[in-house]
Amino acid sequence: MRVRLGLRWLGGLGRGVGGWCTTTSRGSPTRARSKHSAEWRRPGESTGTLSERATVVSARGDTREGYRMVTHTYIQSDPFPEEIKLRRLRTIDLVEQNLWRLSKKDQMTYTYGPLFIGSASSFCGFLANYLFRHCMKVKQHSFQTFVPLSAIPFLTTAVAYKFLVTDPLSSGDLTMDMCILRGAFVSASCGIFHPSALAFLKNGRLAVKYETVPLPPRGRNLYHWTVLCQSAAKLMIIPMIIQTVCGGHLAFLQHKICCRIFELLEHV
Repeated sequence: MRVRLGLRWLGGLGRGVGGWCTTTSRGSPTRARSKHSAEWRRPGESTGTLSERATVVSARGDTREGYRMVTHTYIQSDPFPEEIKLRRLRTIDLVEQNLWRLSKKDQMTYTYGPLFIGSASSFCGFLANYLFRHCMKVKQHSFQTFVPLSAIPFLTTAVAYKFLVTDPLSSGDLTMDMCILRGAFVSASCGIFHPSALAFLKNGRLAVKYETVPLPPRGRNLYHWTVLCQSAAKLMIIPMIIQTVCGGHLAFLQHKICCRIFELLEHV
């Protein structure tokens, strides 16, 4: 009688343990895997991040265009650099082709965002040229200084923002933090520091050529020009803050728009 009760107790214990424990090929017990763990995720299902959504969208674009794709649930071999480049270009094309699904405001923000921030950089270059000309008392060759300092910052900022923020964001390679940091960095460097340096060099050469300001004493060139242009540098702090905030805010808006596009493409 005691033997039968003991066997029944062991059988019930085995059923209880089997609910949370399985046996491997070597006989060691391991916990059962949850359906919500990363190892049991369905093929092609993203966790919500921009990079994983871009991978899913690119994979669906590959299958639609007739490309062969093999998806692994847990172990996946590293793709070749050429395959990564083609996948990024294909994802960018899919994002550009599906912009029409969003509102016109989002389309304008995503498409013409580099031009907006480039226009702000052009205005900062114009302002920097005016301030440095006033500090150095330069009145000659106004056309030759205002036109380059309005056009060059516009082109450099628009191109740099396009290649460093918009294109990597469309391919799903940037997180929100990296996107905001890149947008602020491009706006500050190409929209403030670059035109300010150009304005200082161009107007400094004209000031030395036409002797509108006293020449620096020997061995104190840096101190002389720093004191001379101190007021202009202080006034450029205000547009620098505005330009940096605008660049980061524009990058944030483009990241949200890109997330919406990937969500739409996932549910197609």
